[in-house]
Amino acid sequence: MAGGSGDHQTEVVCIEAKQVCDFCFQEHRIDRDFDVPGTVTGTPVIECEIDERNIMCREIERRDIDGHKKKDKENVLVCLAIDVPVIIRIGNEEITQRVVFLKQAVLCAPAGTDIECQVTGNCCCFFDRETRQISCVFNFCVVIQSKVTVRILVPTFGLCAPKECQTVVTGCPPGGVKPCAPCDC
Repeated sequence: MAGGSGDHQTEVVCIEAKQVCDFCFQEHRIDRDFDVPGTVTGTPVIECEIDERNIMCREIERRDIDGHKKKDKENVLVCLAIDVPVIIRIGNEEITQRVVFLKQAVLCAPAGTDIECQVTGNCCCFFDRETRQISCVFNFCVVIQSKVTVRILVPTFGLCAPKECQTVVTGCPPGGVKPCAPCDC
C-alpha cells in the first residue's frame, strides 16, 4: 500500500487494533465476613491482598435502551459479573477467597463490540473475637469499556529503531562547565 502525491511517496501500513468505543468507571464498596480456618489464638495480624492479575469479568446481559440514542450511536445497558480473588493472611496461614459482585453501566456498544473491565482496589480486615470470623472491607474501582477490533491505515516514516542505551547518568562523554551568560555591564 502506498499513498501521497508527487515525488514524495508515503508508506501506509494496515494495523489491527482494539478501538475503545466507550468507557466509564464506578466505585464499589463491599463488606464481607469469612470463616476462620483452624484455631486462632490472641489477636493475630491480618493482611489482605487483591489478586488483580486473576480478576474475571463476564458479560451477563446486554439490553437495548429504547429511545435513547446518542449521536447515532447505540447505547445499551450492560450487566457484568466481576469475580475478584483475594488473599488473606492470618499470621503464617494464608487463605484464598472470592468476592463476586454485579455492575451495570450504560455504554455505547454496537453489535460486534466486546465488553471488558479493569478492576483495582484495596482491602483491610480484622479478626472479630466474638463471631470468630474475619471481617473485611473492599473498595474497588471498576473501569468498564466497550471495544471493537478495527483495521486502520497509518502513514509511516519508516520502521522504529532503538536508540543506544545510556549506562552513565552524567552522560558520555561527561559534560563540561556551562559557560556564563554575558553580563549587562
